[in-house]
Amino acid sequence: MRQSRAEILDKVYGRAIARAKRTGSNQIRSVQVTTAAREIPYANVVGSPDDQVFATLALDIGFHADFKPEGSLGIMNMTPAESVIIAADMAVKSSTVEIGFMDRFKGSLIIIGSRANVVRAMEDVLKFFENTLHYKVCDLHVQ
Repeated sequence: MRQSRAEILDKVYGRAIARAKRTGSNQIRSVQVTTAAREIPYANVVGSPDDQVFATLALDIGFHADFKPEGSLGIMNMTPAESVIIAADMAVKSSTVEIGFMDRFKGSLIIIGSRANVVRAMEDVLKFFENTLHYKVCDLHVQ
């Protein structure tokens, strides 16, 4: 008989709770694991976002202290997370864009530039990852 996901989680967390009670601890440890699926499940271009978006993302501080909030945002997520380094390098080489944010531990990338340049960079990254590296890629959504 096959168990549902909820039943499996109940068993796992039930064991963790029992272990915590035995040791006198109030805390349950859990570990989240991601698998290297070789995919780009999310790619979106936000054309002319509101200034609040740039401020909330803190794209106007640090390295980009002189940054003027204008243009478009290209947002992409990928696994394995280290792939974001290749994607960021390709994006800045294929078009006139800047890296707004790159997280090599979670696989997130934000690029900034004119709408046409951001779209071109994102399309080039998606094509390379699909055709050369054989990743499963999503369609590019342009707003």
